[in-house]
Amino acid sequence: MPSSTNSTASPTAVNSGGAAAPPNRPARRSISALFLIAVGLALVPVSLLSFTQAWLRLERDREVARERLVESARSATSEELNVFGVSEHVLQVLSLQDDVRAAAPGCGVVLKSALIGLPFLANIGRISADGMVTCSALPIDGAVDVKSEAWWQAIDWSKPFSVSGPVLGLVTKRRVIAGVLPLFRPDGARDGALSAAIDLAWLDRTLKLRTLDEGAVVALLDANGKTIAASVDALGDLPAFAIGADRDAIGKTESTDGQTWSYATAPLVPGVLHIAFAMPDRTLFASTAWHVGADLLLPVVAMVLASFAIWLAAHRWVIRHVRGLQGLAERYTQGDYEARANGLARMPVELAELGDDLHAMADHALDRDRRLQDALKQKALLVREVHHRVKNNLQIVVSLLSLQAGRLTDPEARAPLEQARTRIGALALVHRLLLDMEEQSFVDMRYLMSELCINLRQALGSRARNIELTSEVDEVRLPTDTAIPLTLFTVEAVTNAFRHAFPARARGKVTVSLKAEGGSARLDVTDDGAGFDAVNTAQGTGLRLLRAFSQQLAGTLSMDAAPGRASTISITFPLPDPAAEGGTA
Repeated sequence: MPSSTNSTASPTAVNSGGAAAPPNRPARRSISALFLIAVGLALVPVSLLSFTQAWLRLERDREVARERLVESARSATSEELNVFGVSEHVLQVLSLQDDVRAAAPGCGVVLKSALIGLPFLANIGRISADGMVTCSALPIDGAVDVKSEAWWQAIDWSKPFSVSGPVLGLVTKRRVIAGVLPLFRPDGARDGALSAAIDLAWLDRTLKLRTLDEGAVVALLDANGKTIAASVDALGDLPAFAIGADRDAIGKTESTDGQTWSYATAPLVPGVLHIAFAMPDRTLFASTAWHVGADLLLPVVAMVLASFAIWLAAHRWVIRHVRGLQGLAERYTQGDYEARANGLARMPVELAELGDDLHAMADHALDRDRRLQDALKQKALLVREVHHRVKNNLQIVVSLLSLQAGRLTDPEARAPLEQARTRIGALALVHRLLLDMEEQSFVDMRYLMSELCINLRQALGSRARNIELTSEVDEVRLPTDTAIPLTLFTVEAVTNAFRHAFPARARGKVTVSLKAEGGSARLDVTDDGAGFDAVNTAQGTGLRLLRAFSQQLAGTLSMDAAPGRASTISITFPLPDPAAEGGTA
């Protein structure tokens, strides 16, 4: 009899463990994933705003850094420009001294006195128009000719003061910057020049004494951009600087240790000397990195914290309760309608209402199952009563046929009545077995065939005395509508084997075999008797009945029979669909 589970379960596939397997569905996201996606989408505008703010801050800080470098480079030239201005002024004052103009014997004393209080000047000299040093603040040994020097040849006589260098002073024997004041006679002819040797070592020391920002470097560059003095000791560690035409441009370079530097240059003496102010990018943009990093990380941190909070809240207040209700629903699908959800009072209102609805649904289903079970019990009683009455009626018919057959003395006349009695007895056997079973919808074929063989031997009487009748049947349960015609088919096949395969008092064996495989089954009735002519007996009543039963079973009938050898009558028929029949075969 079908259980309450079968009567209420949905038509889903059932796995080996009894749980309903979910149907094929498209991939779906969890509640946590949907919440996280929603938070992510909500934070997208904030993230874009933060990224935009970070980009604007980066551009603004770059502009501030550019202005800082340019202004620092320009301010760094002020002290050096003062040195060159003082040098020019000193030379102009000296040019008014007659002893100096005439290179008189007192010229050297005047020039030497001019060096007092001017530590940045290494020497002052009077040079004639032909390039000979005529007097000097420092003593000179012999004639000193500078006309072949590059700085002398590069003098611009149209300017009141010109600077060249760095050069190696012929008198000072040190590297200096040459400041030159051209001199002219009253008639405008060249009268030589006054030269001030600005000590490059002094410039280097003053650069090193400057107070600069951490990591900043000030460098004095020659016309080719080579560093000739700097605020650091190791000039070889400094990056290379390029002198650009744009004074407000920022250059990028890399030092020997792999650091990236940003720098700006300012002309000290255009075309001759320049000042470079440089800072490592990691120092220059240190605050920028913090600011940009904060702008970029804040939305990420906010997203992570919000995601964690939502994940925690979803699991604590939603998902764990949903899983509890899901487990409750699974128990309901298995027929346990008396199960109840725990902790409804702690659930959110919506989930608690859902739990109440599930409880109400289970109560309705439980009440329906009880009514169905009562109806099934009533139906089972009615079906049992029907089988009981049919069995009794068939037994009465069998008894009547037996009485009628007993009155006949002619074996030929008695044979049809005996066959009819055997067939009706088989029907009565099926109904008797159904009456003995809990479930009248299906028949255990192994038990049926075993009982049928016993009844057939008894019905055949003396004819079956020397013949062994056995059954080999798989564990197969068939519905009544299939078991009855199959039983009648077996009765006809066995009766034909006894009648045709074995002469009087012959010994032999008849085997009834039922095998199920896949969605079909095969019944074989095999004997080891003398065989029979299937062609000549094709029009007999027994074979016509076999064909009729085969058609009723929607099966295929086959006979392997010939005189003088064993015979087999077979039928292959489809097994009923268990789902369509309401049970399992």
